[in-house]
Amino acid sequence: MEPRRIDTGTLLWGVLLLLAGTLLTLARFDLLDLARLWPWWPLGLVVAGLVVAVTKKRPKCLRDGLWLIGIGLWLLLNTFGLAGFHWGSSWPLLVIFAGLVQMAIPKAGEPRSDGLTPLLIGLWLLVNTRHLFGLDWQRSWPLLLVAVGLGMMVRAVLQARRAERTEGAP
Repeated sequence: MEPRRIDTGTLLWGVLLLLAGTLLTLARFDLLDLARLWPWWPLGLVVAGLVVAVTKKRPKCLRDGLWLIGIGLWLLLNTFGLAGFHWGSSWPLLVIFAGLVQMAIPKAGEPRSDGLTPLLIGLWLLVNTRHLFGLDWQRSWPLLLVAVGLGMMVRAVLQARRAERTEGAP
């Protein structure tokens, strides 16, 4: 007889409700100051993402878990102003992250190279919002053309290689 599998979704919700109830009870009895803990709430997304990514074996679940982790870390980055990031300058990191996730775990039927364009555009956006290398929007827009052109060239080469392999396969 095969052992029964635990429904991780139900287990996760149970843990979250237990944790929330405990924290709220401690706060009601003035044993805990929730205002000091509130900035850390994105850690819940990171933990949920880790649970989803580790316990589920399907690529879609791994992608979903990575997104929860990425958004949680992005929220923490902004909440605490880490590395000088703030809400107005960190949003390109989400575009970069989208490209990286697509390249690491592509959706069914999509090539990894589809993540290259958002990755390059995200890097260009980051350079501009952070004014890296002394660049700003007015001077760096041609770099966007270079980045998109480079992405298209790489994708074309990779598609040609895939076509060669499928034609040569028995």
